[in-house]
Amino acid sequence: MALVKCPGCGREISDKAKECPGCQYKLKNKKKKYIAAAAAVAVLVLIITGTLFGVKKVQQIRENERQEQIQRILAESEEYYTIPDFENVLKCYGQLEELGYDTAGLKELAEYDQKVYGDARTFYETLKEVDDKLHSSDYTSLRKLVDTLIEPMKKFDALEINTDSQLGQYINTMRSHIMYSSLQSEYVNSTNYDLDYGLTSWGFAFCIETYTEQLVKENFPYNTEG
Repeated sequence: MALVKCPGCGREISDKAKECPGCQYKLKNKKKKYIAAAAAVAVLVLIITGTLFGVKKVQQIRENERQEQIQRILAESEEYYTIPDFENVLKCYGQLEELGYDTAGLKELAEYDQKVYGDARTFYETLKEVDDKLHSSDYTSLRKLVDTLIEPMKKFDALEINTDSQLGQYINTMRSHIMYSSLQSEYVNSTNYDLDYGLTSWGFAFCIETYTEQLVKENFPYNTEG
């Protein structure tokens, strides 16, 4: 037991007394007050902790949902890419940007592929058609058959090259190929030979077919069946 001074009369009394025996001053129990305050603080801490935990839980759920959406849209964009349907690919990238996903690099490649795809595909399909006709001898004029490559190769030569793109790699590989430059300089852009002259026509066809056969082995990176 400890002694304390009564706030009313200054007399020393027990700290456990509820009132002063001299002046009947009502004494407050400070220990209970401290306990109540401590309990209130503890409850407040628990509430704050619980709230923060709940907020983090909700944030985690939302982030998981966001990641699921991102993965779904990425898979969808890849499917469009194989067709290819660049318009829908770019729409997918727009949706990803709204989800906070960085599509700068992907968008740049898609826009590049969209830009060069048409002329690159026309070149590939014309080259393949020429090669098929040479294999089957399905042509009436070798000169006219070779001439079908003039415009596609001219446009193909003008295409920008971006080696970060599979299509850009294809363009670069083809234009660097010795068979490409030989076919172009010796037969497509040259009128030095009469390709339809009866005695030598078969020999020219054999040489040209050697070039086209090697070039079509370089696979075009997109489906050309559609």
